[in-house]
Amino acid sequence: MSKINLLSKAIDVASTFIRDYNLLCSSRSNPKYFTRKGKIAFVNLIAFTLNFVRKSLQLEIDSYFKLINSDVSITKQAFSQARLKITHEPFKGLFETTTQLARSEDDMDTFKGLHVSAIDGTTIAVENMPELAAYFGYSGAGATAATARASALYDVLNEVLLDARIDKFSCGEREMASQHILRLQDMGVSNDLIIFDRGYASAELIAQLSEAGIHFLMRVRRKFNKEIDAFASKDGFVKITHKRKAYRIRVVKFPLSSGVIETLITDLPQDTFETCDFQTLYFKRWPIETRYDTLKIKLQLENFTGKTVLSVLQDFYASMFLSNMATFAKYVTDAEIQKDNADKNLDYEYKTNVNILIGKLKDNLVLAMLEPNPKKRERAMQKVLAEIARNRTPIRPDRQFERKTPRNKRFFMNKKSAL
Repeated sequence: MSKINLLSKAIDVASTFIRDYNLLCSSRSNPKYFTRKGKIAFVNLIAFTLNFVRKSLQLEIDSYFKLINSDVSITKQAFSQARLKITHEPFKGLFETTTQLARSEDDMDTFKGLHVSAIDGTTIAVENMPELAAYFGYSGAGATAATARASALYDVLNEVLLDARIDKFSCGEREMASQHILRLQDMGVSNDLIIFDRGYASAELIAQLSEAGIHFLMRVRRKFNKEIDAFASKDGFVKITHKRKAYRIRVVKFPLSSGVIETLITDLPQDTFETCDFQTLYFKRWPIETRYDTLKIKLQLENFTGKTVLSVLQDFYASMFLSNMATFAKYVTDAEIQKDNADKNLDYEYKTNVNILIGKLKDNLVLAMLEPNPKKRERAMQKVLAEIARNRTPIRPDRQFERKTPRNKRFFMNKKSAL
């Protein structure tokens, strides 16, 4: 299956998934819930939460039921009470269906045969409510801002979130990275490489990756290991010990344009990966940084629809699902743009405008999931994808900008909301 078919397949799977009676039974917090036909059914509760809900909650509710041609009228209080009747597992399950589909695809991009991912963490601002603060914890000066910690395992070459977690602010990034590794093992290790920024390197994590058969590339700080600091060669080996077992680790050093010496450690062999490969390879982790920008700015991840721990978990995994669905849609529209521009003498290559893509998927994605007829579902999505493909932006390679601290401003010209 070509990866441009992933969106269609994912919609089919999601459509079946949310209608599964076993899912309803395993997700409701009481066996009596959703046994009668109420104003907001289980499927509508799931679909509404997946509809990029970012505006006033009552406006979104009214718009949703108008969208599905229903004369039902419910209040935001009724919705908030209904969502308490289910766990966050349906949304996590939907997200995991997208990761499983991506992992089963044999048409994904690789680097010298490696499936390249990166792990990185971020903080998530939540409402300063007593329940959220007590669960997630505080950050900031004086520890006054309720904050969660999130982490992701991200396929940087194919723009797919393979695993994502949200936890207490006190949870360490290495601990979350360890959970990502376990998840990757559950999905099936297949010539995987994970790239880590400095701060992740530890003997324990190196041992876990080595035992799991997962390749790694880590940036290390000074004083992580005295032998590495004293290492004079630009490419050689040291031994790192964990629980009395020694692991042979390759050390690669090269100068950056600033003159600073970058130090990386890896288990990749010298006969396949030359020293010069690593500067290119390490900087392939950058897309995980831009994915967080997409999640927080374009998908408005921190714009939660509730003030409970449950609502935060539901919204978090709904956003992870939507992020991957947007990527699958982008496969289709990027391919259409390349096909359309193939015979044109253009100064730049073009790609999909992601902001427009996200805005167009609102309403249309859930309508496709709710449509029981696969042919109608496919025709409707093809029409939307054609509209998205007409909105394209040039790819300007090797652009570099001086990083400036912006003034305190609420709205930016280059960060207009699509939702």
